[in-house]
Amino acid sequence: MRAAEEAAFARGVEVEALMDKAGAGVAQAVTRFFGKPGKCIVFAGKGNNAGDALVAAERFPALTRVVGIDIRTEPFTVARILAEERHLANVRFDQADLLAGDLSAFGHFDTVTVLHVLEHFTEADMYHVLKNLLALTSRRLIIGVPYEQEPESAYGHEQLFTRTKLEAVGNWCLEQLGGGQARCEDCAGGLLYLDPYEHKSHKYLR
Repeated sequence: MRAAEEAAFARGVEVEALMDKAGAGVAQAVTRFFGKPGKCIVFAGKGNNAGDALVAAERFPALTRVVGIDIRTEPFTVARILAEERHLANVRFDQADLLAGDLSAFGHFDTVTVLHVLEHFTEADMYHVLKNLLALTSRRLIIGVPYEQEPESAYGHEQLFTRTKLEAVGNWCLEQLGGGQARCEDCAGGLLYLDPYEHKSHKYLR
């Protein structure tokens, strides 16, 4: 992922263009599987990704409230300027630590997207993070992770993901919820879609 970004920058691609592409991917993921989006919260990793939230809001006007979350606040300045320029009044940006004990102040969201975040935690901490995320999720949880040969230390990655491991994460989440539906696909790494309350009986990934 880092090599791809550096190659894009070397070709003259601007950061805003990459953010637009990533945000469009969020909107596409939501519209592909879920017809009535409602409220959406985007948790982004350390790569200045919180701006993806405003692009998702722009591409998907039916989103009534979009909150971009990052543990770093530096990306918010540019993201807020862009949101104002694009007249996106339904978007806001907040700082949060996903290992914090209580994230209930953010409320509940129809769609929670977690983009290249879990690899920044150890496996033990990841399950605590997932519990916090599930508590915020009303209808669907979308998780994106990179597939790497080794953890990218320059980006602060703490663990590796494969499709098998991502599927196991999906099944663990369904066990915590007591049911639901999950699907996994390869897309710039892996994407996991969880719809906890679509089905009352367990439907594990195969």
